[in-house]
Amino acid sequence: RATADAERIAQESADIKIRLLEAQGLSEEALAMRRAQELDAVDESNRAMLLRIYMLEDEQAALDELSKAANDAYATLQRSVDAEKEAINASYDAQIKALDAQQKAAQEAHEAQMEALQAQRDASAESLQEIESLLSTIQSAIDGFNLEGIDEGAKAFSESMAELQRMARSPLLPDQEALDAAVGGLSGFSPDDYATRAEYEADYYATMAALEDLEKRAGAQKTIEEQMLESLDAQIEAADAQYEAQMAAFDA
Repeated sequence: RATADAERIAQESADIKIRLLEAQGLSEEALAMRRAQELDAVDESNRAMLLRIYMLEDEQAALDELSKAANDAYATLQRSVDAEKEAINASYDAQIKALDAQQKAAQEAHEAQMEALQAQRDASAESLQEIESLLSTIQSAIDGFNLEGIDEGAKAFSESMAELQRMARSPLLPDQEALDAAVGGLSGFSPDDYATRAEYEADYYATMAALEDLEKRAGAQKTIEEQMLESLDAQIEAADAQYEAQMAAFDA
C-alpha cells in the first residue's frame, strides 16, 4: 500500500508540474513531460506506435504553425494592399475633385468673359446702328439740300442752320432726334428770303459745310465702331477656342 501511495503522489506531482508549465506558457516543456509520463507508463510493445503518434502530432503541429504563419503573412499583406489601395483611391479622388474644381472655375470664368464680351458687342452694335442712322440722315440732307430751294419757312431754316453749325462745332455727335429736328428745317431754305444772292449762297455753303463736317465725323466714328465690332467678334471667337482647348485638356 505504501508503494501505491507513493506512486499516486508522484503522479499527482507530475500532473501539477505539467499544469504549472502550461500556466507559465511553457507548452513545449509541458508536452515533453506529458509524453515522458506516457512512455514510462506504456507497455514496451506499444512504445514504437506511441512514438509514431508523437511524430505525426509534431508534423501536424508544424503544419499548423506554417499555415498560421502563412495566414498571418497573407493577412499582413492584405492589410498593406488595402491601405495602398485606399491611399491610391484617396489620391485619385483628390485629383478628380481638383480637376472638377478647375473645370468649374474655367467654365465660370469663360461664362463671365463671354457675358462681358457679348455686352460690349451689343453696345458696339447698337452704337454702330445709331451712327449709321445719323450718317444716313446727314447724307440724305446733303443730297436734298441745293441752292434753288423754293419752299417757305425762312425762320425754320435759320434755326436749323444755326443748330447744324453748333453741332459741327461740338466735339460730340448729335443724337438722332436732335439731328432730325435740325435737318427738317432745311426745307425752308429759299433765295426769296435773302436780299442778295451772295447772302443766300453764304448761308448755303455754311450750312453745307456743317453737314459735310458732320458726315465726315460720323463716317470716321462708323469706321471706329465697325473696327470695334470686328475686334470683339475676334475676341469672342478666340475665347471660345481657348475654352474648347481647356475642356479638351480636362477630358484627356
